[in-house]
Amino acid sequence: PENLRVTPDGTVKIIDFGLSVPTGTLQASGGTPHYMAPEKMHGKAVDARTDLFSLGAVVYHLLGGTPPFPLAAGGRILYESTTPLQDLQPETPEDLATWVHGLLHLDPDQRPASARLALSELSALGKQGFDPETKATLLAHLRSADRVGNTSEREELKRIYQHIVDPGKRGLSGIVLIQGARGTGKSRALEEFKNWVFLNAGRVLEGAGYSNQAPPFSTVLHLLECIQNRGWAGDLSAIPEVLGLLRGMDGSREKNFQGSGATGIEAHNIHERVFSLFHDLARNIPLVIQVDDLHRVDPSSTAFFTYFLRNLSLQGRDVSDAGPPILFLATVNPEEEPSAALKELLKETAEVSGHCFAVSPLDENEVEKFLSSVLGGKWPQSSQAAWAHQLTGGNPFFLHELLASRLDRFQPLEDGPGLKLCLKPEDQAVPAKKKTTAKKGKKNPAQADAKSDPKANIPENCIKIYTDGASSGNPGPAGIGALLIWGENKKEISKYIGKATNNIAELSAIKTALESLKRQDLPVRVFSDSSYAIGLLTQNWKPRTNQELVVSIKTLMKKFKDLEFIKVKGHAGIKENEVADYLATSAIKKGPK
Repeated sequence: PENLRVTPDGTVKIIDFGLSVPTGTLQASGGTPHYMAPEKMHGKAVDARTDLFSLGAVVYHLLGGTPPFPLAAGGRILYESTTPLQDLQPETPEDLATWVHGLLHLDPDQRPASARLALSELSALGKQGFDPETKATLLAHLRSADRVGNTSEREELKRIYQHIVDPGKRGLSGIVLIQGARGTGKSRALEEFKNWVFLNAGRVLEGAGYSNQAPPFSTVLHLLECIQNRGWAGDLSAIPEVLGLLRGMDGSREKNFQGSGATGIEAHNIHERVFSLFHDLARNIPLVIQVDDLHRVDPSSTAFFTYFLRNLSLQGRDVSDAGPPILFLATVNPEEEPSAALKELLKETAEVSGHCFAVSPLDENEVEKFLSSVLGGKWPQSSQAAWAHQLTGGNPFFLHELLASRLDRFQPLEDGPGLKLCLKPEDQAVPAKKKTTAKKGKKNPAQADAKSDPKANIPENCIKIYTDGASSGNPGPAGIGALLIWGENKKEISKYIGKATNNIAELSAIKTALESLKRQDLPVRVFSDSSYAIGLLTQNWKPRTNQELVVSIKTLMKKFKDLEFIKVKGHAGIKENEVADYLATSAIKKGPK
């Protein structure tokens, strides 16, 4: 909980991702024990459901006043010993307590399969439901899309840094310029590299150019303020005095700080003192100085950077007497007319054999990869990638703005028929295999060999029903799908149900499938990936919406001699479940008959 902060507008922010790992990672325990899922504590593979356990532990603590699981001697968590939430706080609504305990299942398969499903269940508890997928979450998903393009340049930048921090290889110049037109990803490259450096125990100072007409030393001043605000260790006693000197600059003194920066005694003094500060700061921990939009930096700061690079290159030429590891990394737009000070700096960079990378727009294949990342692993139609590439020229900034505008209006990528979910991707229950880009000749998944859930205990002569519901817009045009299997006999149901939410579609699919059965004396197993539906129908959740539909299904269930529901993982390779999904989404495309 110490890593959760609430903004003035009530938004909860997570501020520390230092122990985060990719989904599916096998990792030794690390974190706050009271809030760690058993699979993480025991070094097993983790996924989204592991985070949902931690969410449940935090909510339990907020409602009950204590963590859900006690801590034994030696730091061991007693997962088997937890107190029902309502015993701690009797006024806690029963359905809310059930939802919290559902997140705290020791078996990950018993928890909601994704954050979207968990929010859908929470939404169902309130008098007024909410759509867990909002404009803010969609934009966040877009911002978190994988970075594509310029892979070799990004890897070379990391190699240079690793070379610089290696004590035996300090002869390499620590100067890198990234050139590219507006929107080609220069700033994002800096952001990505900054995070990578932090994860590798380095320090990063961030500055930017705002205008050539900015007050003297504006960018340098910002870098020094960053040092002061972050409270880094080291001899920083000179910072207040230098800050006071720089803050006292005005336009009338600008002439002293033009050109190479050595024309004025006062300028030379400032250059030396700031360089010494950076030098001392990097003695024990590698330092990266990042300057975005170097072409917009004020002339005084540009002159300092020229001085800085000249001295940085001199200290790196003798490995035996190399200075501390410092990397200067800046972005430049070659389309902008360089100032006289910038020309001097670029000349100095060339003379000291600095590195220069050029970032370029994405090609059509890279645009397709970018869109796939936005879609959560789903691959767009080739025509959509070509359309997006043609409209944006492969410029990542323009591509981002295009998709953001479509997210705002919940529109498909192109008018007319297309991938309707392309900008409102479905959550995946567990990591799914990436689909290939081949789109032509797509067949009904029912034509593939069936593969039942291996965990299911299926009695002989059982009727197996796989159901799914889909809604394009939530609420929006909705469809239901069901695959019924009895021995060698199969029956498919694909039906458009008009405008509805995804939850209504899930429930309607179950009801329609059960109503279609003529024999109620045989054992029936209903497979669904909807935690919402199974919770309402089998775990005594109290519905706040869709009450009549739930009651009608429960009444129908009583007619069957042996009926059970089995939770399956959505989009996890279970062919029959994929068939049901196909039938539901196909019904939406076909529309009303």
